[in-house]
Amino acid sequence: MSLAAILLVQFVVLVVGAAVGWIARLKLMRAEDGEKQADHLGESLAFVGGALGILLGLLLVFAVGHFNAAQQSARDEVGAMTVVFNAVDPFAAPERDAVRRDLICYGRSVMTDDWPDLRKSYLRGADETHAWADRLQRTVDNLTLSTSAQTTTHQFAVEHQLLIDRARQSRLQLGMPEIPPMIWLVIFVSSFAFVALLEFRLTARSPIRIMAGGAVILVVMVSTATLYELDRPYAGWSGSALQPTVMQATLEQLQDAFPAADWSPCPRGIADPNA
Repeated sequence: MSLAAILLVQFVVLVVGAAVGWIARLKLMRAEDGEKQADHLGESLAFVGGALGILLGLLLVFAVGHFNAAQQSARDEVGAMTVVFNAVDPFAAPERDAVRRDLICYGRSVMTDDWPDLRKSYLRGADETHAWADRLQRTVDNLTLSTSAQTTTHQFAVEHQLLIDRARQSRLQLGMPEIPPMIWLVIFVSSFAFVALLEFRLTARSPIRIMAGGAVILVVMVSTATLYELDRPYAGWSGSALQPTVMQATLEQLQDAFPAADWSPCPRGIADPNA
C-alpha cells in the first residue's frame, strides 16, 4: 500500500471510531446511571491508550533502526571502495588505473542506476551496477603479483572488494519494508478502540472534546506516516528518503585527491551482452 492509502485508512478508522464512541455515549446517557457507567471506562481507556503508545513507540524505534542500518550499509560500501582506491598504489600504472576506473564507474552507476531502482522498490539492483561490480572483481582478481607488497596488497584489495559486494547486497535488502501487514492491522484496531473509548469517556458538553480528539488524530496520523516512511528508507518523500550523497561526496573527494585518474564519462550498456 502507498503512504496515501495507509493514511486514508488510518483517518477513516479514527473518524469512525470517534463516531462510534459518540453514538454509544448518546445512547448510554439515556440511562439513569449512564454517567456513572461512563466513568468506569477510565481504566479501559488508560490500558488501550498505553498499549497504543507503547506499540507506536517501539515500532518507531524499530523503524529508525531499519533506516539507520540502510544508511550504514551505504557508508560501508563507500568506505570499502575508498580503501581499495587507495590500496592499489603498489601495482603498475595500467593495472592501478584500471581498478580505479572501475571503482569510479561503479560508484557512478550506484548513483544513477541502483538508487533510482531502490526508490521504485526494485530491490534486485540495476543490471548496469551488477555489470560494473563484476568487472571490478575481475580486474582486482587479475592483478599481477610480482612482489611481496603486491601479494599482500592484493589480498587486502580482494577482501575489501568483497566488502563492497556485501555492503551493496545489504543496502539492497534493507529497501524491503520490515513492518508486516498484521502490525498495521494492530495499529488500526488499537487506534479505533482508543479514539472510540476517548469519545465515549469525555463529557458530552466538554470543551476539550474537539481538542482531545484532534490531538489524538494528529499524533496517530503523524506516527503512522513516520513509521511508513522510515520502513521504506529509499522510497519515501524527497525530504526523508536516503540519497546517495555519501557516494557523491566521496567521489568528489577522490577526484580532488587523484586528479590523474580517468574521470571521463563512463561507458553505458556494459550489462548488455551484445555491447
